[in-house]
Amino acid sequence: MRIVFFLGFLLLGWQPAAGQLTETDTLPFGYRVTVNGTWLSGNVDRFLVVGGAELAWVGNQWAFRSSNTYQYGTFGAFTTENDLFLKQFLYWQPRNRVYPYLMVWTESNRRRDYRLRYQLGPGISWGILPRGDHQLKLSATLTLEQTHFNRSFPSDSPYADQSTIQTPRATLRLYGQHRIGPWGWRLRYEMWGQPSLRYGDNYRLHGDWSWELPVSKVLALRTTFNYNYERVVLPQVKRQDTFWVFGITLANFR
Repeated sequence: MRIVFFLGFLLLGWQPAAGQLTETDTLPFGYRVTVNGTWLSGNVDRFLVVGGAELAWVGNQWAFRSSNTYQYGTFGAFTTENDLFLKQFLYWQPRNRVYPYLMVWTESNRRRDYRLRYQLGPGISWGILPRGDHQLKLSATLTLEQTHFNRSFPSDSPYADQSTIQTPRATLRLYGQHRIGPWGWRLRYEMWGQPSLRYGDNYRLHGDWSWELPVSKVLALRTTFNYNYERVVLPQVKRQDTFWVFGITLANFR
């Protein structure tokens, strides 16, 4: 029975799934540009803008996806965000339902008080629902990560007197996109967890949920809620961050 199940999984897993990367069934090239922000004025002055740019190219054997985010924010006269998050993926056999990839992440984060973090490693992605109005993908990645903090950890920390932490890390990621209703509302979400494979207390959680209303073939209104939790932070840095922003999307994705 287990052999039958295993063979059935393989047959299901290697069905063609063009469109997993560009989120269309016809375009080999996809782009998405988003601009989001909030602005409060009065007793509390708070400004935040979050910009994103994605490019995806899909060939017969190889594919490339670049997903990049920039955040800038102020609280009164203080700069609170000036952060980059760059994610690059190189895929092999992307038109299959299950396919491997190589991932490179590079980050800087003013709020978390580190100047550079990078991850590099292989992964595998499974298009559970690869086409149509409902898309769902699950992926797993193994990386080697290095984070360069702006300060050293105190002497009573497990990372005493260190300003750089290096660790192998696993990432389990779920991505979904759903087209809902006659107006074509789009719900998008991305959730992942990243435990360290060396330190039991070193893990991170992330969630990003967006709701879009198409205005034309390329333009949509959007709102996004973002949640981040990081267990290992420097003193006086909070582990949890959330923000809720509003903006627009320009894309040739359906």
